[in-house]
Amino acid sequence: MVSPKKLLPTMLLWAGLTGFLGARIFHVFEDGQLFRAQTFMELWESGGLTFWGGLFFGAASYFYIGMQKGMDWKHLADIGSLGMLMAYGVGRIGCHLSGDGDWGIVNNYEKTVEWLPQWAWSFRFPHNVLNQGEYIPGCSGKYCSILPHGVFPTSLYEAAAILLVFGVLWCVRKYIKVPGMVFTIYLFVVGIERFLIEFIRVNYKFNVGGIALSEAQLISLGLLLLAAFVAGYLFMKNGAKRRLVK
Repeated sequence: MVSPKKLLPTMLLWAGLTGFLGARIFHVFEDGQLFRAQTFMELWESGGLTFWGGLFFGAASYFYIGMQKGMDWKHLADIGSLGMLMAYGVGRIGCHLSGDGDWGIVNNYEKTVEWLPQWAWSFRFPHNVLNQGEYIPGCSGKYCSILPHGVFPTSLYEAAAILLVFGVLWCVRKYIKVPGMVFTIYLFVVGIERFLIEFIRVNYKFNVGGIALSEAQLISLGLLLLAAFVAGYLFMKNGAKRRLVK
């Protein structure tokens, strides 16, 4: 088996390349452009990247290369889960600071948590990179727009939640003895977090049995089912091992 340290550059390269491709493809569905565009080039040339596409395509390359070299999928999954939590959390901070459109619906509700800063409750994303909203008086340069109404800064909420989970898992990782359990926790956390946050995010919604759900919510449900399956598999496998030991 090849040393994981020596294999890491190859895994990162292919995960990055395939992840970018997946992020681009999934964006077409998330933004609803598949139903508005007339040609393939219109679909491809429109800007945007989606986390889920990058995760799935990049993870597929990561697992394929690692398992081809004799690595256990459970160890690969545990290691990758911690890395993805950190990457997702930091990435959402970038989304918030740049104002790339990963914001929530308009928030005109009165702030109920006194200690929470107003910008963490309702934010207008001045100088956002999409140039959405109205012109900022006296501003010069490329990014001089601000949203007309405050919205939920959902990218900030996601960053805080995911980085908190990462910190907890990092502290207790040595006490989790069952390979694959960190991965299972990752699936549960990411699935639940993204499913819930989508209710106050601006995203294209699909009609699923009369219920409006975004692409991210549909994927989140799939992740939760996968988490339940993996948890059951690990429980049965480790329960059988304990019986054999006895």
